[in-house]
Amino acid sequence: MSATNYTIDELFNRRELSVRAYNVCKSHDLLTAFDICKYYNEGYSFKALKNSGQKTVTELMGIVEKYDAQQVDEQQEIIGSLTEGQESALKIEYERILSTMSVRANNVLINAGYNYRTIVQLINSSRENILNLQSCGEKTYNEIIDGFRSYKDFIDRVSAYDEKQIEYLEISNAFPFLTDDEKNFVQVFSGRNGYYPMFYISMKYFARTKNRNEKIFVAFKGIGCKANREIGKDYNLVFERTRQISIHTIGDLRTKPLFNIELWKQYEFLNRDYIISNTLLPAVNKSEFITDEYIDDKSFASIIEILTEYQRIEHFGYGMFFSPKLSSSFDIRESLKDLKKTVQARCTKETAIPITTFIDTYWKSSNHIVSDFIKNCLTDICQTVFSVEVDNQYNCLIKQNAIDVKAEVYKIIETNGQPMHLEEIFSAFKEKYPNHKYTQPKEIRAHLINAENITPLGKTSTYAIDKWNISSQSIRDLSYDILCNSNRPLTLEELVLCIQNKSRTTSDNSLRTVLFDGTGTFVKFKGGYIGVSNKNYSDEYEIAPLESRLRLSFEERLQDWTSFIDTYHYSPQIGGTEEEQSLNRWYNNVLKGSITLTEEQKQLFDTETRKREKYFYNGIEYNFMKKCDEYKLYVNKYCEMPKLKDETQLYSWFRNNYSLYSEFPDKRKMIFEDLLTFLEDYGYTFGE
Repeated sequence: MSATNYTIDELFNRRELSVRAYNVCKSHDLLTAFDICKYYNEGYSFKALKNSGQKTVTELMGIVEKYDAQQVDEQQEIIGSLTEGQESALKIEYERILSTMSVRANNVLINAGYNYRTIVQLINSSRENILNLQSCGEKTYNEIIDGFRSYKDFIDRVSAYDEKQIEYLEISNAFPFLTDDEKNFVQVFSGRNGYYPMFYISMKYFARTKNRNEKIFVAFKGIGCKANREIGKDYNLVFERTRQISIHTIGDLRTKPLFNIELWKQYEFLNRDYIISNTLLPAVNKSEFITDEYIDDKSFASIIEILTEYQRIEHFGYGMFFSPKLSSSFDIRESLKDLKKTVQARCTKETAIPITTFIDTYWKSSNHIVSDFIKNCLTDICQTVFSVEVDNQYNCLIKQNAIDVKAEVYKIIETNGQPMHLEEIFSAFKEKYPNHKYTQPKEIRAHLINAENITPLGKTSTYAIDKWNISSQSIRDLSYDILCNSNRPLTLEELVLCIQNKSRTTSDNSLRTVLFDGTGTFVKFKGGYIGVSNKNYSDEYEIAPLESRLRLSFEERLQDWTSFIDTYHYSPQIGGTEEEQSLNRWYNNVLKGSITLTEEQKQLFDTETRKREKYFYNGIEYNFMKKCDEYKLYVNKYCEMPKLKDETQLYSWFRNNYSLYSEFPDKRKMIFEDLLTFLEDYGYTFGE
C-alpha cells in the first residue's frame, strides 16, 4: 500500500492524529492521508473545517508536509517505471488537459519548464509556489489547479493499465469523436492489421465535425453524402465563396493531427507518382468497413486529395492523382482529353493506335526515362479507366464500337446473291442488329445510294452489287430497250417477266404508270399488247382506240399513286421524275374535280389519302427534304459534317436551320429531326 493511502484510523493508531483532529477529518470525509493532502493542495483552509482549532490545523499541516512530499516521490517513481505505452498515454492526457486551458495558463507552464512528468511536483506544491510563477495570477492559479485536479488519479490508474487498456486510451485521446463501439472496432482492427483504419476514422470525423468550413467542404465534395453545390445558400454565401472555402479547407485539414502522414504510412499507394483511386476503393471497403457501411468514390478521392497535394483529374467517374514529378513533365490533362475523345469516337473496326500518339504532343521534357514511365502510366489508365487493351508494343487496341452500315448492307446484298429491295435489305439488317437505332427502311437508303460498290436499279428501291454488272437503267428505259429488241409487241405481263429476268423488280400497275405518261413513246395494241411508237409491227397487231391508249382507270391510277408513296415515303411532286409528274397531275385533277368520280371512288380516294397524310409535302417541305438528303449524302461520302471552308452552302444551310427547326410549323421539323438522328449515328451530339 502506498504511504499516502494510510487511513485516518492508521494515522490515529500511529499517534499522528489526536482524537479531535481524527473526528474533524472523519466528519468532513477526509478519510486518508491522500485526502488530507488533496484538500490542502486544492486551496482549501483547514481553519474552515468545523471544530478545527489551531492545534488541529497544526496537526493536519504536519500530515501534509510529511505525506504530500512522499506522494510526489511515489508518483514520480511511478512515472519513471511506466512502459512506453503508459508514458504515451500520460503525455496525451497532459496535452489534452493543456488544450482545455487558456493561452496564459499554457504559457505559464511552458515558461516554467513543466511537462507531463514534472507537473505533479507543481500541483503538489503550495499555493504560494504556484503564484510565484511568472505571470501567474489568482485566476491562472485556479485554472491550473482545477485543470490538473484529476491528473494524479490518472497516473495511478494508468500505472495499473495493461497493454490493451493503454491502446484504448491512446485511441480515445487521438480520436475523441469516436463512440465506444467505434473505438473498440478500431482497437480490434489495429490488433489484427497493425495499423489504424484511417479511412474509416476520417469518415466518422467528417460526419460529426462542428467546424463551419469543414461542414461546407463535406457537403461541397459529397463526403459521405450527396454532393450539394448549393450549400452556400444555407450559409448565405455565393457559389464562388463556397468553392473557395472548400479549397482553403483542404489546406487547413492537412495541418490536423488526423491527417498526419505518420498515421497513413501503411497505405503504400499514397507514395506512388499516380493514383487511380477507384481501383483501390474495393480493397479499402473490404478491409475497413463493416456491415452496410462503406466509403464511396467521391469521399475516397477527396481524402486522397487532402493527403497527397497531387494534381487531381476526374475522367469517366475515376479520380486520378498525379505527382509533381509527373505533372511537371507531361500535360496529363490534355493527354487524357485526347485519349477520351479517341475512345469515344466511332470505330467500325478494331484499330491499333500507338500510345505515343497521346504523349508526344504533350511531352514537356527530353528525359527518356520519365517518358518510359509515362508510357506505363498511360497504359495503366487506358486499361483501368478507359477499358482499352494495350499490347506489348504499347499500341492501344481500340475495339469496334459502331456499325459500318454501308459495309453491312453490302454484305447483306452480296450474301443474298441477287438484287434486293430496300425493305428486304432493312429486314436483314435488323435481324443481324436488332438493337440498332434505325427503325425504318428509309434510314439506310442514304448508305445504299452513296456506297461506291452498290448500284441502285433505277427508281425501284432495288439495289445490286456492282460486280454483278446488272443494268442500272430506269424501268422505263429498260422496257424501251426490251421492246426495241423484240420483233413483236409484248403483253404487260410478258414485259414484267422480261424485266424480272434481268434481275429487276416491278409490278403491273407501276409499269403501266411509267410507260403511259402522255409522251407517246409507248403504244397500246389491241389484246393488251405494248410496243414502241418508232417501230413497225406486222398488220396482225392493231393499235388500240385512242381512249384506251391514253387513259388508265381510276383504280389503276390510285394504285400507282399509293404504291409510289408507300415506296418513297413522300407524295409525287411536280418537279420530280416523269412518273412523279404524271401522278401529281392526276392527284390535282381529282382534287379540282376535273375527273368525274362515283361516290364510292371519292370515299376510296379520301380513305387512301388520310392513310398517307404524313407523307404529303408542299413545295417548301419537298425541297427541304431533298436538301436533307443532299446533306446525308455528303456525310456518308466524307464521314464528316460539311465545314465552312469546304462546303459553305451546306454548312450555312445546316447551321441556319438548326437554330430554327424546333419552331417550324410544318413537316420540316420532322424532316430535320430525322437528319439529326442520322447524324447521331456518326457520333455527333447536339445539345439543347
